[in-house]
Amino acid sequence: MDANFKLTSKADFFKSYGLPADSWLINEQSYVEGETNPKLLYSIRGVVGRYTQLPLTGFINFATGKVVAPVFDLLNVNTIYFDPAAKLAYAKVCLGKSNTGALIYREGYINEDGGL
Repeated sequence: MDANFKLTSKADFFKSYGLPADSWLINEQSYVEGETNPKLLYSIRGVVGRYTQLPLTGFINFATGKVVAPVFDLLNVNTIYFDPAAKLAYAKVCLGKSNTGALIYREGYINEDGGL
């Protein structure tokens, strides 16, 4: 729903950001107190981690209109919180499996453009 109370379908919403119509929102989004630049977490049907086979997460930055592709295995679970001072958020990407079969992750902080 926009500021004029006009409803937009989910398919049209995603298309307006150049995403496939069958994209979907990640669980329920939670507002994070202190977040002045909210992001919306999403995934695209069929986009799963090579090693985890779980949906990968991306986000839409509403302030800039920038869409970050779903490449992350974890973005603060159901919310993404960018620290207001550092402008960074925790993220996790699965890189592969060890010789014992354990998943190997690269963890760190991303900026509001999705860069590690």
